[in-house]
Amino acid sequence: MVWSNLCIDLGCGTGLSGLAFKSCTKYMVGTDLSPDMIDVARERRSDCYNDFDVVSVEDAFPMVMKKIQNQQHSPCSSSSYYGDTVSKIVDLVIACDVFVYLGNLQPIFESVHKYLTPDTGRFAFSTERLDTAKGEKDEEGRGYVLLPTARFAHKKSYIEKLARKIGFQVEAMKLCPIRKNGGKDINGILVVLSVPST
Repeated sequence: MVWSNLCIDLGCGTGLSGLAFKSCTKYMVGTDLSPDMIDVARERRSDCYNDFDVVSVEDAFPMVMKKIQNQQHSPCSSSSYYGDTVSKIVDLVIACDVFVYLGNLQPIFESVHKYLTPDTGRFAFSTERLDTAKGEKDEEGRGYVLLPTARFAHKKSYIEKLARKIGFQVEAMKLCPIRKNGGKDINGILVVLSVPST
């Protein structure tokens, strides 16, 4: 069922995540820091994405918003979406297996909060979970650590506290395996956030 007018896929890679969400959005923009990944996604998933941008996760929103505002034929080009601003028109943001490359998530949470449609918009993402049962320790008390695998893991409490601090509402949070590495499950957190209307 299509319910989203504009989806931004942060760190889209080769576009696998876009496939999972394409059926629920009218217009999808894939962003990635790697031009090579964007080329692969463009070649393999041209029926999935409407546009691509080579840009970091942190810088994605200003670039995408400027481009979309200037596109006459995007589903979001109507003045009813904009008024005098392009903020608050994104109603779906996804980041699948992306935040494992970022420790501090506050800058990206702030960007998403700035552009996500209140009430109906959703911010869905995954991250690896800091697993104290496996001896993983947050010795600096930041809520996230860089693991020996060169991937960041985040505490569930860090995600919850940061979401509240920025002004998100937690719609769903599930602890579950998010992928396998060497045949073993990697524990993660699947999260869906929204922005309550004020």
